[in-house]
Amino acid sequence: MRHFIGIMAGTSLDGLDFALCQLNDGRWTVNKSHHVEYPDQLLHEILMLARSQSNNLELVASADRQWAEFTSTTLLEWATTEGIDLGQIEAIGSHGQTIRHAPQEWTVQIGDPNIMALKTGCTVVADFRRADIAAGGQGAPLVPIVHDQLFSDGRWACLNLGGIANVTLRDHSGVLIGFDTGPANTLSDQLAQSLLNLPYDANGDQARSGTIQTELLHALLSDDYFEKPAPKSTGPEKFSIQWWNTFDIQTLSAQDQLATAIELTAVSVCDQLTQHPHLDTLWVCGGGVHNRYLMDRIRHHSPIKAIQTTDTVGISTDAMEAFAFAVLAQRRLDKLPSNCPSVTGAKHEVLLGGIYESIR
Repeated sequence: MRHFIGIMAGTSLDGLDFALCQLNDGRWTVNKSHHVEYPDQLLHEILMLARSQSNNLELVASADRQWAEFTSTTLLEWATTEGIDLGQIEAIGSHGQTIRHAPQEWTVQIGDPNIMALKTGCTVVADFRRADIAAGGQGAPLVPIVHDQLFSDGRWACLNLGGIANVTLRDHSGVLIGFDTGPANTLSDQLAQSLLNLPYDANGDQARSGTIQTELLHALLSDDYFEKPAPKSTGPEKFSIQWWNTFDIQTLSAQDQLATAIELTAVSVCDQLTQHPHLDTLWVCGGGVHNRYLMDRIRHHSPIKAIQTTDTVGISTDAMEAFAFAVLAQRRLDKLPSNCPSVTGAKHEVLLGGIYESIR
């Protein structure tokens, strides 16, 4: 029996997700999970880094250290509260916080694993994306290999509604593919913050009260990204409030803008699913599952009528990506490649992540 902890911080910037995971005779379970929001100062610095086009090097270095220290302290507190014996943890898989992603060129995640290994006394596996980019890949998405382990039976797609929406599926020839479909929470959260001074649109209530603007929706969907074939990946620096403001939205209410942003997510996801008519089940995870209006619009447009959350297979919708990085940490320790060239476009398989060991 082997024990790992996965830590994920997504592009929605809603904080950290932790998952205590167990591998027993080839079967994974999530024993405990935990979520914590960022403290205001750290969130402020991350927002400056993630949404500004020019960054101060000292700010990057400062946030890199702060993220690692905050994450380590939070992990130690959670372990104490829940009675988790960190001495039994084989490795922590830490994704870090993405602040910028340029597919096939470079990617930046903050969160110094040296600090985390020292403070927790655990081996840390981190820096998962750059090896795939070095091999000519997009560096994302990385979780399809994990989805494939969970949903290997049947014809399925798995949709993650994080800051960016991404989908994993097997095409008609049986090849595993995965890609980012476009914006999910990152865009609607930014609109809620800038237009309504809300951290996010809880349950999608504000969007539900608005009216979808069809002309604006068509203009949004004309962006080149939606027509680009896979492999492809994107980030909040692409689908940002600055991108949104280049369209004709000045006379629209906040509610109409939110309704149209949600429709953009639902249509861009389901347009991609329509291109794969052989699928029987759509599994959904990520924070967007809690946006009831978004889920209603996905159900309305989806060509797949059997839609279930990953809770059905024992993995919390909120813990799925943290769980995935626990799995990726295990694969790195076992020297198993974890990128999927058919997903990322890499020239070949590679080992993902660097190993940072503690001497404690």
